[in-house]
Amino acid sequence: MNQDKTEKRMEDVSFSVILENMSDGVLFANPATNKFEFANQAICRMLGYEEEEINNLSVHDIHPKEDLDYVLSQFEAQARKEIDVAKDIPCLRKDGTVVYMDVNAGPINIGDKALLMGLFRDVTEQRREREKEKELTAQLVQSSKLAELGELIAGVAHELNQPLNGIKIISQSILRDIERGQFEKENLPADLEDVVNQVNKMSEIIDHMRRYSRRTDEMLYEKVDLNTVVTDMLRFLGQQLLDHNIRLVKEFSPQLPTIVGDPIRIEQVIMNLVTNARNALEISDKADKRIEIKTYRERGTDSGRKDAVVVEVKDNGEGISEMAQKKIFQPFFTTKPMGKGTGLGLSISKKIMEEHNGVVEWESKTGAGTAFKLIFPIAKFGQ
Repeated sequence: MNQDKTEKRMEDVSFSVILENMSDGVLFANPATNKFEFANQAICRMLGYEEEEINNLSVHDIHPKEDLDYVLSQFEAQARKEIDVAKDIPCLRKDGTVVYMDVNAGPINIGDKALLMGLFRDVTEQRREREKEKELTAQLVQSSKLAELGELIAGVAHELNQPLNGIKIISQSILRDIERGQFEKENLPADLEDVVNQVNKMSEIIDHMRRYSRRTDEMLYEKVDLNTVVTDMLRFLGQQLLDHNIRLVKEFSPQLPTIVGDPIRIEQVIMNLVTNARNALEISDKADKRIEIKTYRERGTDSGRKDAVVVEVKDNGEGISEMAQKKIFQPFFTTKPMGKGTGLGLSISKKIMEEHNGVVEWESKTGAGTAFKLIFPIAKFGQ
């Protein structure tokens, strides 16, 4: 055996030893047939096959049929360099159970053969942990939301009371005219139209309350106008602020760019900030109690921050103590008396903002109040 062949054999042996000792699974596939031509021991363990069994399989055999289109689209995206790693790829074990892998696939030449090489890392446990955390977050979101619903009762009662009073006044007026013999039939359509309009107002309030209180395990992704979200939220809290002698100052930027997200979850964040501001002002002895709500577009900076849409909630209360400032985003931390708060509001708000790829910034000065900024990335289709 000449020296070149000896060195080549040694290279092949070394390569094989390396592959067999890897903790990641390795598969070589023939792109012409999609059949596997090599499987290391790690991938055999992951999929529950013997090596000779895997060599009789193809790419289509190790992925659930219902997920195959998605899997192939991920591999194609990887081939086009659109993604580095195909994440959470479902793989079908011999016993029929599904495991999830991060897969890094690409072409490789072995001798005179052009093959496809796939590196498989089992992320099933990490995926389970993410799902558990996601479910826990959903449960905390719902718990916080239900706690906040109690805060809305006074505002909702007032909002429903207004159209009810309108219907009562119209009805009493019609009855009075009938009793006096002064009823004019030609006025009835206009009066009934007013009644229908008042009923529609109540229906809108009730429908919005239902949407707000529903459980959403999965976040929605739709175009969101933050001015509309803030306006809907104030429908419930506006009267409560008046009842607490709190002046509401609104400054909404017109033609605000849209964002992508879940309007109900975003409303929950803004409602939490306004409720916290109201609670802070309740214990303040200032004569002019004020909450300012602003929406505006924030231009990108040289430091790398891109254009964004901002909702700012600011109060002129007593501010947050230095001790509390270190803990405000910790779950179950609250400065309220026992039974008056869950301590989930800001913790959940931070998670919801992260779900929207947004950030929360805040500033508080003793005696001068607190300001929170919710910063959302602008949707690609936003104008």
